[in-house]
Amino acid sequence: MPHVYDKAKYHDDSCLKGRLPDGQSFVHTGLFVAWLVNHDLVKTSPGYDDWVIANCKARLGAPTGYYEWNDGVLLDEMLTDEGNAFAQSYFDFENGQYLADYGLYVAFGLPSVFQVPNTWEAYNLVESFVDARYRQFKGEDVPMPPEPTRAPLKRVRMVLRWPWRRSRLGPE
Repeated sequence: MPHVYDKAKYHDDSCLKGRLPDGQSFVHTGLFVAWLVNHDLVKTSPGYDDWVIANCKARLGAPTGYYEWNDGVLLDEMLTDEGNAFAQSYFDFENGQYLADYGLYVAFGLPSVFQVPNTWEAYNLVESFVDARYRQFKGEDVPMPPEPTRAPLKRVRMVLRWPWRRSRLGPE
């Protein structure tokens, strides 16, 4: 049975309550998955996902593209042995450091981690601290990037969701 690191659908309710646009539940994990793709730590299926991986590496489309291509699911069997070992130690939501780093370096100053925009600018922030954590994981003595003193990103705007309206054809 594969180990599930995360599924975007686990966070749909939080995004709905926050009145955020569809797709925001993909961002926090999708940015990490983009980092894994860019560091060749995902298994590939030649002829199946080549173009999605190439687009991610060329920064075409959204950084969460590969994660979305996989239906917003991150499983251990999607990763190389090294990628899986790193994800187990760093990304695990209960014992890992990723969410704390993400909150500090990317979502700093935002109302929630779900308001980080799905942009390459956000990915660049993720890349800076995940690179450092990965090098530490590999045994190197490297410092973490300086902590931000102001919000590095503008939040995603809330979407006005209208309550269900009665049909004009029904009784008034």
